[in-house]
Amino acid sequence: MDEVKSAIGLAGAVLKLVLFTIDFISDAKQVYKQGATAHNIDLSTIAKSIEVTTTSLEKQLHTANESRLYENQVLDPDDERLKELARRAAEIGRELEQKLVLVTTNKGSKWKSFKSTISSMWNADDIQAIEQRLTSIKDEIQLSILVSIRNKVDQRHDEDESRLVSTLEELANQQTLSIEEGKLMIEMLNSVDKDSQGRHDELVQIGNQLLNGIAALSFVRPPLYDANAYGRAEEIILNSLWYPSIWDREETIAKAHAKTFQWIFEDPKTTEKPWDSFVEFLQGERSSFWITGKPASGKSTLMKYINKGSKTRVLLKQWSGKRDLIQISYYFYYNGSQFQKSELGLIRSLLYSILESRRKLIPIAFKGRFRAAVEGKKLDAPSLPEAKKALRDLISHNPNLCFFFSIDGLDEFDPAVSLSRVQSLIDFTHSFKESKNVKVLVSSRPLPEFERGYDGCASLRIHELTQEDIRQYTNERLMVHPRMKILDKKDPKNTRDLLQSIVDSSLGVFLWVRLVTESLIEGLTNYDNIGELKKRLEELPSDLEDLYRTMLSRVDSQYRSQSARLLCFIYHIHSRPEEELSLLDLWFAENADDEMVYKTEIESIEDEDVRDRVREIESQLKSRCRGLIETITFEYLWPIDRDKTVSMIYPLATEDHGATARFIHRSVYEFLGRPAVWDNVVGRYLGRSFSVTLSLFRSAILIIKTCQLTHAKHCNRILFFASHVGVRARLAEQETKQSYTGLVHELDEAMHGIMPIIRRTQNINLSGILNHTSHWSDWCRHVAANRIWSAEIYWAFNDGNFCSSLMAFAVEYGLQYYIRSQLSEKGREVLDKNGLPLLGYALIPFWNRRMHHYSNTETVKFLLDEGENPNQLHRGTTLCQVVVTTAGTGFLL
Repeated sequence: MDEVKSAIGLAGAVLKLVLFTIDFISDAKQVYKQGATAHNIDLSTIAKSIEVTTTSLEKQLHTANESRLYENQVLDPDDERLKELARRAAEIGRELEQKLVLVTTNKGSKWKSFKSTISSMWNADDIQAIEQRLTSIKDEIQLSILVSIRNKVDQRHDEDESRLVSTLEELANQQTLSIEEGKLMIEMLNSVDKDSQGRHDELVQIGNQLLNGIAALSFVRPPLYDANAYGRAEEIILNSLWYPSIWDREETIAKAHAKTFQWIFEDPKTTEKPWDSFVEFLQGERSSFWITGKPASGKSTLMKYINKGSKTRVLLKQWSGKRDLIQISYYFYYNGSQFQKSELGLIRSLLYSILESRRKLIPIAFKGRFRAAVEGKKLDAPSLPEAKKALRDLISHNPNLCFFFSIDGLDEFDPAVSLSRVQSLIDFTHSFKESKNVKVLVSSRPLPEFERGYDGCASLRIHELTQEDIRQYTNERLMVHPRMKILDKKDPKNTRDLLQSIVDSSLGVFLWVRLVTESLIEGLTNYDNIGELKKRLEELPSDLEDLYRTMLSRVDSQYRSQSARLLCFIYHIHSRPEEELSLLDLWFAENADDEMVYKTEIESIEDEDVRDRVREIESQLKSRCRGLIETITFEYLWPIDRDKTVSMIYPLATEDHGATARFIHRSVYEFLGRPAVWDNVVGRYLGRSFSVTLSLFRSAILIIKTCQLTHAKHCNRILFFASHVGVRARLAEQETKQSYTGLVHELDEAMHGIMPIIRRTQNINLSGILNHTSHWSDWCRHVAANRIWSAEIYWAFNDGNFCSSLMAFAVEYGLQYYIRSQLSEKGREVLDKNGLPLLGYALIPFWNRRMHHYSNTETVKFLLDEGENPNQLHRGTTLCQVVVTTAGTGFLL
């Protein structure tokens, strides 16, 4: 095996030097014929690259000679031919290097053109001669490497095939060959000695695998780019794949209760309800497995348990063997961002997870894109077809890597956002069937399209298999209660019957069990006896939505209005995945009126006050919403730093500030979304003056007024949050059809009040972008663009100070009622400003309109009606041209 590796390594080094030198010679020929080359040439870099490559070849040649002498090996004709070719290639390399060094170090020729340099080195005949010498070596080396490998493999029938493949691929990944050379190598192999004995067919297969590795790395002229260019290109590719909510959904899925789901790693033949063995899937050759079940039966929790469990990796290693194993998960989320519920989001997440930790694979997945990034060209995010091809190339060119993809919640895929069909998603999961190095685990509800799509696939129905898990959960939740212990001691039979009734009535739906146990715990706290507990259980319907209806009907009449408001707040935020609602934010929304907003001073709130308010709203959620809303400490991955987790968009220090509220399950949102349910459960109890968006607008102003700004990151987040406030103001206007001039001015005063602190703590390079007199909205735009998308701001219209204003902020966010009220009160002069005209703020598609999916068409129309001119010049450019220019910048992504 060492002989094979040595032969390939030496041949690869020869090819690397020869192909690079041929590339340089082709430029020389082009100069003689056309007077120039197709690209810029750095002669000193070429000289250094040829010197390094030649030295590497000479070292490998020396090592090969020393090894043979040391081990007293018999001369091998194949090896000798290979070494002779290596010597010839090294000779040419040194000759070329010496000529280049001579002309590039001569002071008189330091600034010579490439054409002048070539002319001083050779004439046309010299170029023709050296090209023939190189071509001869190239042709011979291609045949020599494969014949030599074949002979050595034939002599070693006892070698382990996987080890051979591994060695070949390792070496292939170190070489830089083109597809054309690779194809020629395979063709020559197929034409040589087809009737010979030994392992020829196996060698052909290995050769094809080698070709895949070679084709993947056919990156032209890598020596001409410096290491920094490669690093920047890697970051550009990774940034084009990453998105803010890339890991959010997994973080919100509850961990499995202790000792539940362990059956997934057991033999199904030992149970009364057998399923397709999951262990055999992980260990064996099956490529896919489907987990299905009723809504709220625990599919996502089981998927997370599998993905996080050490047993999964141990079993997968029995399949992957000596090959490296890459294990990646993705969780669809219907109420998440567009990338959390689309096929493109899925594939970008998979690619990012693979490439972020294995950056050397980036040129394999995105060959053309990586080349463009190295050359400094602007790149858009990859399209769905490009992303799919990148993943296929990554897998096919790396047979020595094994991939385990776990994809949860296929039924939460949204075709409207994805711009592809459900069948396309199913086909994607099936597209790896022929790949021996890929396994795919998927989960979904048993909808017809998935029943058809995964017919015949190894599978299990989770709701048929969780009885013991439910029993375990119920026992541990109820039997720890002091009252239950007393009842069990007095009447053990009826106590056990009660627990069994819960298991029998659950029908495998874990969420139903969770809500029922909460109700029974309430009864135990009220000192219910066994009979009363049984009655409480019997009154709870087994259908999940009927259970929701029953739970809400039990809200005390005096709390019905507050219950409706709290449900309304969570429903509103749930439908807007780009926003999060901290518990303090919710407390302000529920309690604040205009007077509180105006009277609250700009002063950070004490942690103890925050804790009191958070505890208050938590208790109200429990008693007013009957368990349908839960609170969690949420680590939200806003892209203030792509690789670091930060707590929410609200920048305070304690866990209480980072706590958020959400529905316990998607099915609650779906239940409340039915018009009849909403009208009966929520709408009828909301006062006429109540506005969910106005309440949230007030809350946002209070968050800003009371925030703690002790760190630069706090400042970043509050500036980012201020952008969300603009959206809340717009939604409040749209819902109520009126202006909130006083609140908008209060927002402006609050931001002006905290800006001195922000300017002192914020670490921003102000040169050419901002200064200390810039309006706070300019700072918001800068932070949003520079932090979210990890890109510098390339203002096509940058004049060092955007000359923004509150009116510009209002135009940017489409606060039409405010704009009209100011125009009516103060006259046409409110539309005049220095710097970028107001129409520019309405026309340019800033990040917030992309993120929050709203159009500013009405504002543009209003400003045009008021006489704003789209052809007005700004720094010598019309507003229309500015829009076209900025539409391609990273700032607008």
